[in-house]
Amino acid sequence: MATNFLPSQGKTLLLSAALLTLLAGCKAGFDDPESEGDSSGDGNDGSDTIVSFIGQGSAGIWETALNRTDSTFTLERRNEADTAIDVTVEGSYSLANSGFTILEVTDASDGSGIYRDDSYAGLQVGDSLMLIASLEPSGYTPLIQVPSDDCPSSDSENQVWSLIQQKNNIDRNSDTLKDYGRLSYYPGDYQARLNSRISLDTPDDYNQSSRALETGESCDQGIVETANNRYFVSTSTNIFTLGDTSGSGLANPQILLSTPSLAVIERTSFDGEFVGFYYDATLTGTKTQAVHANCDNGSCELHSITDLLNDTRGQASSTLALEGDLNVPTAGVIRGTFTDSLNLSAEISCAVNTNIESAADIDALAFIHCVGRAPSNNNNLTTLFLVAK
Repeated sequence: MATNFLPSQGKTLLLSAALLTLLAGCKAGFDDPESEGDSSGDGNDGSDTIVSFIGQGSAGIWETALNRTDSTFTLERRNEADTAIDVTVEGSYSLANSGFTILEVTDASDGSGIYRDDSYAGLQVGDSLMLIASLEPSGYTPLIQVPSDDCPSSDSENQVWSLIQQKNNIDRNSDTLKDYGRLSYYPGDYQARLNSRISLDTPDDYNQSSRALETGESCDQGIVETANNRYFVSTSTNIFTLGDTSGSGLANPQILLSTPSLAVIERTSFDGEFVGFYYDATLTGTKTQAVHANCDNGSCELHSITDLLNDTRGQASSTLALEGDLNVPTAGVIRGTFTDSLNLSAEISCAVNTNIESAADIDALAFIHCVGRAPSNNNNLTTLFLVAK
């Protein structure tokens, strides 16, 4: 996967305005605004006009609001949960033929580094997650957001978590967090517990001791603040931003994503087409790529998408082979191998959820998130996010 879909520029432009001949239509994981009718209300259930997501970027908190009635969006950034908004971005959005949501900017705050006619690639996972290729300098993982204004009241037990961003200059030999495992969140105490912590280096060691994360005092707009951490919590998916207690705080965090644990019945359960983002810190230039995947019996062939509007794909392919035992060490987890286009391989672990929305009145939507070692440098983290197309 040597071809980046992002140009090597100071701004994180994804597409030029001249290319934005967007195609209408409804794909899995994306709500066609025109299909919603004249609905009203707040929140993130499928009948609402506005659907909002919130998450942690390198420069602060980003919130995305999508208006399903007129296909417009607003992005807002603030440094802390209780500080004023310092960046506002407005524009329109639509669905490209590739399955990605294209966010086209019509107005942005002065000095933000974001400009009119800039465009960004987004990926909506139903109403459970929103992913946007980095709004910030190249090298960062995709911005991942969970539903906002959704402080849960019930315990979320035995979710699957994976590390989606590691600290800069981390010594993996001394890191106690590890790479993936089981997680529970208890809203009564505003606390999360890593029930298990498993390293990609020693995947058969399931007995890593549990670890309680810091306790918060309240939940506001889906945000829980602690002494050193920040949690973005919802009734389905969660993001845990773990600050650096040595002094840099949330400027150099580790970030975890957790999703509901759902047992994989058989390897063919997630057969089909997927689109998503692949991140590899060892890539030259921008580190995030848009990818298309065809999965068949646990083996997924991936191609980079070189033209998001027309769904043009690169010829070189990579392979995600999830050949490990199903639901080991916990429900929904499958270990495997990622092999890049240069035939270099590394360990990877994926959380597979074949019904991320988990609602009887919504068609099942598969979502896969993976953490692994970069094939060309096993000290670096690689992540993969795929949603059924």
